[in-house]
Amino acid sequence: VNAEIGSLFNFYITLEAMDPCAKNSVVTFQTRVTDAVLKDKARLRMFTSTCRIKPQIPGTGEQVSRWYPDDDVVDDYYKGDLPDWLQDGALTGEDKLQFYEVKESELRDNKWLQLYAEFALFSEWDTDLSAYLPFDMKSVVVQTRE
Repeated sequence: VNAEIGSLFNFYITLEAMDPCAKNSVVTFQTRVTDAVLKDKARLRMFTSTCRIKPQIPGTGEQVSRWYPDDDVVDDYYKGDLPDWLQDGALTGEDKLQFYEVKESELRDNKWLQLYAEFALFSEWDTDLSAYLPFDMKSVVVQTRE
């Protein structure tokens, strides 16, 4: 992982992924993940601003996709401070229809939830937490808009 510090903190990450649509062929790609540091009292504000697939022949066919967070496309519900921690009984009380616990099978099928949880956990501490890996997620509760 390469990193640079500017007004934002950028991580350039090179990854390999299997493409199930192409007989599980391995694709190498690079992405830039930006940590916008502090905004709205949130320590974690990550977004992907660049992504490119490594061409088979260097220097040919390289396409770079760039995008930037656009406040017009983010629903107001998701802007601002994070909600307070759940109160005891939130999953069984009168507000229970506003929350649901994600099933274990859904957690396995949506590995990005694990990645986001690790981002959130490790963004809170600047020290090396590798001794605490692997991170074991016990449950995920989603708050709906309703």
